[in-house]
Amino acid sequence: SISEYKALCYYWKGEAFHALGQFSQSVKQFENFLYASGSFRLKEYANVYYALGYAHFQQQNYTSAIKWFRKYIKNAPEEQKLNDACLRLGDAYFMKKQYMRAVDFYALAENTAVFDIDYAIYQQALCYGLSNEIAANKAALSQLIAEHTASPYLDDAKYALADIYLYSGLQEEGLSLMQDVVDNHPFSPLVKSALLKLGLYYYNTDNVLKASSNFKRVIEDYPAT
Repeated sequence: SISEYKALCYYWKGEAFHALGQFSQSVKQFENFLYASGSFRLKEYANVYYALGYAHFQQQNYTSAIKWFRKYIKNAPEEQKLNDACLRLGDAYFMKKQYMRAVDFYALAENTAVFDIDYAIYQQALCYGLSNEIAANKAALSQLIAEHTASPYLDDAKYALADIYLYSGLQEEGLSLMQDVVDNHPFSPLVKSALLKLGLYYYNTDNVLKASSNFKRVIEDYPAT
């Protein structure tokens, strides 16, 4: 029908503006589509909540993004987009510093298990850390290290867990994991910090040989600092 074609025009204009990075215009067109006569009969209607969520998210309008993504996941027709919407909901709540709400949606994404499972687990660990939930933080980091050995977040997880061990008085575990970051992640930006922490620990425990070895490596490998 003519009304359906008119509604479709709004939808595809919204997609076009989104592709161009003009997200405020994209929102207007998607809203026009949403309230247009006959739009609810179109297959695109199922995705407009997701599209609106993303357009608001890209503008850092996290409250609006949350509203639309939550509407989408109630009846999400596509598992791929459901997974992504849960991750973005987690991110939106994270940016609003509502960390335990963020955990709920990162966990949903982890359980949907379509993609970025390691990201979902790592973000849960961050949220637990920021909420001072040490045991949960430790469990999430340990899970990531054990289950996702090729993750780009692996060095971050090892470093964070090493820190927890060291602050908890578990020196042996902490030092071992901090050394692991140095030995097995040579290109990580955390290596310098790990070397400094190892050096300081050994210096404070009068292990001069190991302390000087770590400090020397920092000077040699990072001469500009």
